Parts: sequence; structure tokens; C-alpha cells
Amino acid sequence: MPPRRAGSRTKRSPTGRREGTRCGDAFPWLLTTAVVLAAVVRIAFFLQLRGTPFFAMHISDAKIYMEIAASVGSGAPHPASSFMSPLYPLFIAGIASIFGNAVFWVRLIQCVLGTVAVMLTGLLGKRLWDRAAGLSAAFLLALSPEAVFFDNMILVESFLVFSSALYLFFAERSSGEGGILGGLGAGAALGLAVVTRFSLALVVPAALAERLRFRGKRGIADPRFAAMIAAAVLCVVPFMVRNALSGGSAVSVTSSGGFNYYAGNNSACEGWYRVPEEVDISRDPNGMRYASRDAGRELTPAETSAHWFGKAWAWMKEHPLDWLLLQARKLLLFFHPGEIDQFGLTPSFFRHEYGTVLSLPLPAWPVLLFLAWMGLAAMVRDRAPSGPVLPFAAAVIVSTVVFFVNGRLRMPVYPALALLGGYGVRVGIEAVRERSLRRAAALAGGAAFAAVSLAFQPAIPDRHERPYQALGDFAFRAGNYADAERFFSASLAEVPTSEAYMGKGNALAAQGRFEEASLRYDSALALNPRNALAWFNAGNLALQRGDAAVALRAWERSISLDPERSAPWRNRGLLLARLGRIAEAVSSLEQAVELETDIAVRKSLRRDIDALRRAAQPREP
Repeated sequence: MPPRRAGSRTKRSPTGRREGTRCGDAFPWLLTTAVVLAAVVRIAFFLQLRGTPFFAMHISDAKIYMEIAASVGSGAPHPASSFMSPLYPLFIAGIASIFGNAVFWVRLIQCVLGTVAVMLTGLLGKRLWDRAAGLSAAFLLALSPEAVFFDNMILVESFLVFSSALYLFFAERSSGEGGILGGLGAGAALGLAVVTRFSLALVVPAALAERLRFRGKRGIADPRFAAMIAAAVLCVVPFMVRNALSGGSAVSVTSSGGFNYYAGNNSACEGWYRVPEEVDISRDPNGMRYASRDAGRELTPAETSAHWFGKAWAWMKEHPLDWLLLQARKLLLFFHPGEIDQFGLTPSFFRHEYGTVLSLPLPAWPVLLFLAWMGLAAMVRDRAPSGPVLPFAAAVIVSTVVFFVNGRLRMPVYPALALLGGYGVRVGIEAVRERSLRRAAALAGGAAFAAVSLAFQPAIPDRHERPYQALGDFAFRAGNYADAERFFSASLAEVPTSEAYMGKGNALAAQGRFEEASLRYDSALALNPRNALAWFNAGNLALQRGDAAVALRAWERSISLDPERSAPWRNRGLLLARLGRIAEAVSSLEQAVELETDIAVRKSLRRDIDALRRAAQPREP
């Protein structure tokens, strides 16, 4: 029998890990290649993003984060800061105070964090299994189009991918030579993740269960585990104290937990974000106003969260079977091959509209899932160590399923799945090289399970009406009315919505095409008769066309639907003044002043009120 080639097999180390020899001393260079490639792809997308309106303009959560950061930077804490993850706006405000241009530097720093996550993932894969697994995991995360995309978004997902990789790296080290310092590092990383998304606190019981399983009760008393818990708590407690002091009541990290829980657990929910009540998310993002109206009094942030939790639990208690079926559906949806969108941008939209970087043949979510399931099957067959990877992945999946599923919420699991996928690639290479049918069968079993989990998914259309709507809004505010009309038309071609019809009506009116604009407002109100902003804009158009009576009725209808918007009160007051109804005009303008947040507009309105009052005074003979 001819001798085997050197490196054709792997051997087990005394710790039980396999040590591949084929990568040899090339591992540092190959890992460096993965890290450099990660940086290159992220910077390439960064440069492409700079050429789009979305680089400087923000929608959805990104807009809220930037507003909170601006308030913090100005020294006036945002009153709603407790309903969003507090660490990320502080990060943005800190970057703005140092560099000035937050949108540029935040994205760039996140690209660096994503690149570091690739390095940590590669090193952990090598430590857990061998060089080939570590390198495969590093390349999978480096080239993931979803990771590249979110590393460039003003969203918390980049933080979560980085903190997840950091936690896994230190948690594994704490079980060996890392000792207490490793535990402190793991705890700090976990605390960073929890402050960014509180539901990830479920990682703690997952880590505890792992220690109980493999180390018994002594594992809980391990000082390394205690150090991890202490470091995590120290990261979280200051934000809880801050929220308690600023919000007047104790909440966890954010006060939106109850609202988000109800959004994923209610009678109308299909597994993703869904609130059946008519809550204006743009102006009432955690449902506090709606809950206060329900309760008949002003609720604190903690009471608001409890209100929404209570609504969800009441539905669950009345319909336990429906709730269980919904949880099963959400568990299946977690592995959906598509990008389940909530109300923001997706990699799919950028591929569709801008192409280039994200259109490259990169290993997207379905590829990662196939490789991860193959790696998991091979790991079970080999009885290979998984360290903190499997408990962490399970905790992320559960923390998502108990709320609702979308593409963004899956991001923290990417380092863990890349590691499992790396193990699958490494076993696949060995199975081919060694012609091992048993290992090939294990991989095939994992692939079959992945195929089944993808085959029975519900059909979710890949639509882009929201980003086109946002592009239309951006173009309208910039005065590019023809472009705004085009983007609103594109949004309507995806899904006809009241907002898109209204936006197109605004764009047509701005171009002097009043008849067409009026038809679009009618369409907007036909789809949603309670669209207060559409009524307001319809009133503006009626006044432009000289029909004061119709304008007045439209504004009063807008006010009846949304009495907390300043502009309809202002326009109504100015029109009443023109009609000679001075007392009513003054009252309407005073209401507009109370609601207006722009200081310059408030000063202008006060001048109008003073002028009307002077005009109403009787002249001396």
C-alpha cells in the first residue's frame, strides 16, 4: 500500500479538537486574506451607497436613531430615548462630536467592526475545530451580502454581529486559558448586545444550561461564569437606572418591549411585525399615545410596555392553540430564504435598484443555512465540540421567535451560522478527500433538512414599495418633483398605498397639474379615508384652485382625525382670518402654536395672532 500524503488526514488533539495540517503555516495569511476581502467588499458597498440618496437620508429606525443622537448631542435628551436601544444613539452622538459627519464615520466604523467580526469568527473556528473550519467560517461571514449591507446601515445590526462574534470568541476562551479575563470579555460583549437588543438576555440561560449539562452544578459556581454575568450586568444596569430616572418608572433597557411583543403576538399576526390597531408608527413608535387613550390617562413608559404585554397575554390566554401555531410558524419563518422586511431597506432592494456590489455571486442567507445544517449534522455525527456556538444560536432564534421575525432580527446569529457552515465545508472537503460515505451521508442529511425547512415556507412577495416611497419623499423635499412623481409611481406599481397616492398627488400639484393631483388625493382617501395628511394636502390643493369652502372642510376633517398636527390648525386659522372670522382664526392659530415644534414657525404664528388681535380691536374715534 502506498504511503499516504502528508496532510491527507486530520488528527485529534488531546483536547478532542481536530487539527488539520493542510492549511499549515498559511493560516495567518489566509485569514488575513479573508479579513482584507471583508474590508474591500464593505468599503466597495460604502462607496456605492454614497452615490444614493439613502446615504444622507434616513427612514424608519435609522431616522429615529439620528434624531435621538442629535438631541443628545445638543444637550437636550430626547424624551423618547428610553423606547429605543440607548447605546447606539450615544455611539452616533459620540462619533458626531469627534468627527462632525456622523453618517460618514458611523458607517465606516461599522465596516471596521464587521471586518473584526470576520477575524474573530475565523480564530474561533480554528480554536474549536481546525484551521480549515475557521477559514471557511471567516470567508462565509466576510462575503455575506446581508452582513455587508447592514454594516453600512445606520442600524444596530452591525453592532449585534460584532458583539455576537466577540461574545462567542471570549466565551470559548473563558473555558480554557482565557480564565476570568475571558469571562469578563464575554460578559462585556454580551452586555453590549443586551443593551442594543434586550431580548438577547436569553443568551444567559442558554449559557447556564450549557454549563449545567457539561459541568454540573459546579459550572454555575465557576468564577469565570460569575465574571461573565457580573460584566454583563454592569453594562446593563446604568442604562436601566438612566431610564428609571428620566422616564419616571423602571423599565428594562427600552420601554418598547411590550409593544414589540404585541406586534408579533396578536390575532392579525402572521409571524412578522403586525399591529392591527391604527397606531401611527411614525408619530407613536411605541404605542404610548394609543395606550394612554385606551387607559384614559397618561401612561409612563413602563406602564405602556405593560399595557401592550397585557393585550398580547390576553389574546394568548383566549386562543392558546392559535398562539402555539403562530410560534411554530415564526420558528419556520426564521429560516425563510427571503428577506422579510419590516418597514425599511433591504439588500434585495439595493440589488434591484442599484446592482453592482450586492449583485455579485455572494453566499447569501440560503447558502449559509444549507452549510450550517450540513455542519450541524456532521458535528452530531462526529460528536465534535461546539463550545458556546449552539447555545448562542438557539438563544438568538428563540429571542426572535417570541417576538416577530424579519431579516434584520436574524443578523446576530450570522457568526454562529458561519461557524457551523465552516465546519460543514471542512467536513465536506474531508469526505471527498477520504471518500468517506458516512461523512457524506451526514452532510446529505443536513442538506435535506435545510431543503425541507426552505421548501415549506409561506410565499412572501419581494416588494419594494416602501423604499420607493422614501425616494419619492426625498426627491420632493429636494424640489425634484418630476423624480418624485417617478418614484411614487414605482411605489404604486409595487403596491397601491394611500401614502404613495398622496405623495404622487403632491408631486403633481407642485408641477401645476392640479386635475391629476386631485384624482390622486381621491385615490389616497378611497384607500384610507382616515389619512389625515391626505385630507390636509387635499385642502391645500382646493385652496390653490380657489375653493375656500372645500379647503376649510378638508382641513377640519384632517384635524378631527389627527388633532395633534400643527399645520392643519395653522392653515385653517389663516383661511378663517381671510374670511373675517377673527375669533375662530385666533383660536385655531393658538392651537397651532401649542403643537408646533419649529421655533421660527411659532414666532411667525404669534406675529399673525398679534396682528389679528390688533385688527379686531375697535378703533378710537
